[in-house]
Amino acid sequence: HPMGSEFKAGGKLNILVEAASDRNIQRIELFKEENIIQYYEPKSMHVTWKPTDRNKNNSSWYFVRLWLEGEHLAWSSPIWVNTD
Repeated sequence: HPMGSEFKAGGKLNILVEAASDRNIQRIELFKEENIIQYYEPKSMHVTWKPTDRNKNNSSWYFVRLWLEGEHLAWSSPIWVNTD
């Protein structure tokens, strides 16, 4: 699902994060609402990461934050997930 979308899903969520930068991506943080629930430290300019999560709430929103080489930051737009 693209950034900014809303969809229904229950149980296990398979999340796909793809990122590319002209600087090394030092760290990717996956947020569920305001909390970091997972992170990955690829130290690469092109990344594909496939974390999973269980959506137990009635609805949740997710986004990622990237830490790039040289203390630069990037964020995704949130995605809203509602249970079935």
